[in-house]
Amino acid sequence: MPVFQKYKLVIFGALAIAYGCAQLLALTYFSNTVLDQIRALEPQPASVVRGLPHGTPVLVEGRISSATAQRYGTLVAYVRSSELKYSDKQGAVWVEDDWVTPPLLLDVGGATIPIEAGYMIERSTIQKNRKKVNYKGFDRGSQVFAVGVISPAGAVRATTVYGGKRDDYLFTKTGEKWVGYFSSLFLIALGTVFIVVKLVFGRR
Repeated sequence: MPVFQKYKLVIFGALAIAYGCAQLLALTYFSNTVLDQIRALEPQPASVVRGLPHGTPVLVEGRISSATAQRYGTLVAYVRSSELKYSDKQGAVWVEDDWVTPPLLLDVGGATIPIEAGYMIERSTIQKNRKKVNYKGFDRGSQVFAVGVISPAGAVRATTVYGGKRDDYLFTKTGEKWVGYFSSLFLIALGTVFIVVKLVFGRR
């Protein structure tokens, strides 16, 4: 009997446990870093942001100003993905190949807060599909929130700009996190059952 056939349940069980554990670790890391950071920061009005010292962690929430320069069509910031096909035998894959994240102007409670270039984009609000090319990003008027620190110039040096509102993002991600926890634990339990079944019934 081939080794794979003999220990198939053990192999599948070990893979399920390994995948479940890896997913569990990734979810825990995400929860302890990204989500906890956002939970710890309340959206700040422009008057408060302007008085904060350099290096202070901050979260600002508002709409992208109509004075922000457009970069591609109506998009003021975007990530471009291109459809690539490496061979006739393989299906096409989408690859992110261009990130345009210039300075933004954010309207926050009747005042404008500048966001420095170089941030990441998450939960884009606008998507444009072209033949074999996809653009995801923000346009003027998009509701966003930015998380980062105050720069020496008094602007926000954001690590990430998120589409939507902070509270909506936290609600969605918290739900996704718990679903991920349950699926991870299910995989670990299923893998354990596979191994136990093989060990118990394999001896008979």
